[in-house]
Amino acid sequence: MPYYRFTCVTRTGQKTGGRIRAYDPEDARARLRVRGMEDIDSLREVRPDFFAVLQSNIPLASPTRKVPEENLCNLTRQLAAMTRAGLPLPRGLRMLALDTRYEVFRNLVALTAHGLEEGMALSDALDATGAFPKELIPLIREGERARALPEALDEITVYIERNLRMRRRFGQDLSYPAFVTMATLSVCSGLVKFIIPTYAAMYEGLGGRRELPAATQALIRLSDMLNYYPLLPVLVLLAIVAVVVLFFVNHRLRRIIPLAGPLLHKMGIARFSHVMGAALWTGIPAARAVEMAREASLNNHIRRALAGGRVELEKGVPLSEMLQKTGIFPRTLLWMVSIGEQSGKLAGNLKQTADLYNTEIEARLRQMEQLVTPVYVACVGTLVAFVTISLMLPLIQLSTFITP
Repeated sequence: MPYYRFTCVTRTGQKTGGRIRAYDPEDARARLRVRGMEDIDSLREVRPDFFAVLQSNIPLASPTRKVPEENLCNLTRQLAAMTRAGLPLPRGLRMLALDTRYEVFRNLVALTAHGLEEGMALSDALDATGAFPKELIPLIREGERARALPEALDEITVYIERNLRMRRRFGQDLSYPAFVTMATLSVCSGLVKFIIPTYAAMYEGLGGRRELPAATQALIRLSDMLNYYPLLPVLVLLAIVAVVVLFFVNHRLRRIIPLAGPLLHKMGIARFSHVMGAALWTGIPAARAVEMAREASLNNHIRRALAGGRVELEKGVPLSEMLQKTGIFPRTLLWMVSIGEQSGKLAGNLKQTADLYNTEIEARLRQMEQLVTPVYVACVGTLVAFVTISLMLPLIQLSTFITP
């Protein structure tokens, strides 16, 4: 987009000027009116000076160094507070950059402030950094157009906070089983590699393996096999990692898993409902809102199902009917969408549905946490008991023969 230099008078009667980025002169005038500029005296296209940022010792954010969601949430929260208080955004962002220690986030804030100083709108400045989520830029742009920027930023903050909280909770529920599994495999590998061969040699001297219990013989054979094939544990670990990756990639496999599959599917539905509701609330048309919700979805199954949703909505198909044709959305969501279309409160119904599913997801996560911990403790206890009894059972039998 080209840059335009302007001079105009604000609503308070002050004469001001600067540069603004727009598609054409009419778009530039519309953007200036949104900012409260009136009586535009002159407006002419000029060469962009945005590349001056390359001379200011501010390294651009690298795609490999993604800005964490915690920092994005802090940025949108600060922007909402500044715009609601009527503070100048470039100066506020410069102060925020000075108080930030994380380099990538500091660069994002500084680049955004520089874009605003060059006359860009907030949505364009954030988009130019390349570090802000693309699917959230239209929400900010529509908030600017409708003069509801603080409310749009609040919606984005709630959206990022909710996703961050869900991801943290899901990670915490998986961290304990993963730690216990790795610790158990490490201990068992040490037993198989060093302890069991010592017992096997001792039992060989006492009369051979044929007289040993079946559990002890099986344990010794397993030790011999792992010592003969030392890379076998590594292959097993890689197979487990492959199964986990396949679980997150293949939606059909996720739906088979009793607890995790339906939970991840509901998380995708909640994410879709929240983005769709926020987009409609800011005034984005339904066809564009569906495309935004599809791009924001991390569920490949939902993304494929909504591939042709925008075309159908542009043809006049109701949203509830389009979602029903996909066959993946629950009846509760379809009912809420249908009621919202009839009452004219579609955006509010979608946001309420997202809150409903998020509450249910949190309850399911608590149930999983209460269920997984005792199951893992029981599994580890059973494994330890099997190894201990298998190693000590021959000694117990031998003691019965030695006892007078």
